[in-house]
Amino acid sequence: MIREICEVVDGPISAEVIATDLEGILREGRQLAAIHPNIVVKVPLIAEGIRAVKVFSAEGIRTNVTLCFSAPQALLAAKAGATYISPFIGRIDDTGGDGLELIEQICTIYNNYGYETEVLAASIRHPVHLVRCAELGADVGTLPYKVILQLLRHPLTDIGSRSSWKTPRRSTVKPRVQSRRAPRVLVIYKKSAYQIYVRERHHTRIQQLLAEGEPFALRFCARTRVTSVRSILPRPR
Repeated sequence: MIREICEVVDGPISAEVIATDLEGILREGRQLAAIHPNIVVKVPLIAEGIRAVKVFSAEGIRTNVTLCFSAPQALLAAKAGATYISPFIGRIDDTGGDGLELIEQICTIYNNYGYETEVLAASIRHPVHLVRCAELGADVGTLPYKVILQLLRHPLTDIGSRSSWKTPRRSTVKPRVQSRRAPRVLVIYKKSAYQIYVRERHHTRIQQLLAEGEPFALRFCARTRVTSVRSILPRPR
């Protein structure tokens, strides 16, 4: 099974030892590391585990020290040469502690002394956990598929996708019939405004009058007051 996973996943894969004694941890860890170059031996943060990490580090075997719940534990793992340290922030929160505070402490200690051990934030329970871990400087995170899906979700995105990207449906509203009446023009003449319907030939005449200095101003409008062009336009000479 582990070999099959390694053929699919192109990256570090943690495989955990079961033994809790030094000889057993070393034996199982070496067997796991021989399966594939991507294997990272997962070791519990106990005294025999820290001793095993020191040996694995000297042999070039990568390790992931798990079950970390305090900054002193993380410091010991880094000094032993662990590749990854896995603080379980969700479980700490379950007991009334602050898992994110632990992530901040570990990142600060590692940065202060230049430890190469990467912080793997484990037991992430929701998107806020992930975002805060990223802000604090965690290098890696393990999270369930449910949380991965939650990273995509936002109520405003859902509303926008329903209104803007929904499949177009055939409209049942009848198209509005275009009016056959001529275009409407607002004419201001002697401080009085008139809305009129004019034909194209009147448009030309109005432009001529404007060019000659006649007191006309016009623009297209929505409503009408006067429908007779002859009542306000001088007849062409």
